[in-house]
Amino acid sequence: MKHLTLLVTACLMCMFVFAAVAGNNPGVSGPTESAAVDIFSLQQAPSVSGPRLPNQINSSVIDVLTGAGTSQNSRAPQGGFNYERCVYLITAADMAASGFPLGTIISIGFNYSVGQDVPTTGNPFMVYLQNTTDATNTKTTDWAADISTMTLVHDDPVTIPAAAGTWDIPFVNGTSFTWTGGGLYVAFDYQNTGAISTFNTALCNTAL
Repeated sequence: MKHLTLLVTACLMCMFVFAAVAGNNPGVSGPTESAAVDIFSLQQAPSVSGPRLPNQINSSVIDVLTGAGTSQNSRAPQGGFNYERCVYLITAADMAASGFPLGTIISIGFNYSVGQDVPTTGNPFMVYLQNTTDATNTKTTDWAADISTMTLVHDDPVTIPAAAGTWDIPFVNGTSFTWTGGGLYVAFDYQNTGAISTFNTALCNTAL
């Protein structure tokens, strides 16, 4: 069984973003946004968390979608907000076009073109995955309902680095998940009740 890493360089098609500053829990209220298609890459699993080494980039990253836009919204974990929740879809067509092999996904990654000024820690930081035949995102703004059919693959604090570049997070404290083909829903929940940073900038693509 292959063990693979999901590297997200930003959000994907039809993603709903919930983001709020201190004191505004997105589970209750907060701005909601429908996002566009963004970069999404996949790579084989790194052995440790943190930036990827050049040989990892050359040998194992698979770009599912490409683009060179930027975003400071919660398409990737954003230290400028205290609370963020999002769910997005990678279509079966995009997965197939990438050549991504079937296997167990064991980590997720993000790519920042501009880092934040100080590290910020999300506790909890939870990641959910779901195999799907959906061609469009059918998730809603009801978080509890949206994740009820998804697999919790990661439930552990993470610290967003104060640096640009790729950032990988091996899954821990979750259930093993195998991508079986078709589309893939990805969701994350980042909550930081402490100090916030300046906004980081994630690479993205705004073309639908």
